[in-house]
Amino acid sequence: MYIGRIEFEDKSKIEADVVILATGYDGNKKLKAIMPESFRSLVDYPSGLIPLYRGTIHPLIPNMGFIGYVETVANLHSSEMRSMWLSRLVDKKFKLPGVPTMLDKTLKEMEVMKRTTRFYKRNCISIYNVNHNDEICEEMGWTAWKKKT
Repeated sequence: MYIGRIEFEDKSKIEADVVILATGYDGNKKLKAIMPESFRSLVDYPSGLIPLYRGTIHPLIPNMGFIGYVETVANLHSSEMRSMWLSRLVDKKFKLPGVPTMLDKTLKEMEVMKRTTRFYKRNCISIYNVNHNDEICEEMGWTAWKKKT
């Protein structure tokens, strides 16, 4: 790979600002196949979950986002929220906390995910989806709408 362009197996090249890999099934296998060796172990976590801050980025893997990896009760809405979050991050509309803070928060969320259901082979935030989206909005500088009671 070259800065600003991608070279394919047939040696053809294209200019690109963003590359989207839609992995479909067996996403972990496909991700590991394209990642540099030094990052492969970071997506192979013992619990089967990948530690993703805001369900989108791994604090130790630069310049890569994961949309749709964390499941919720409303995957389409969550993927849209994370896409907006990631695009605002790339556009430098807000700053991330430090790596230790992101890792700490992410590991705590993973512990909660493990206890939410006996089927925790994938990242799933179904029981705290609303809170998760509120945190994403807050980080982007948006006010989460709350119904007055």
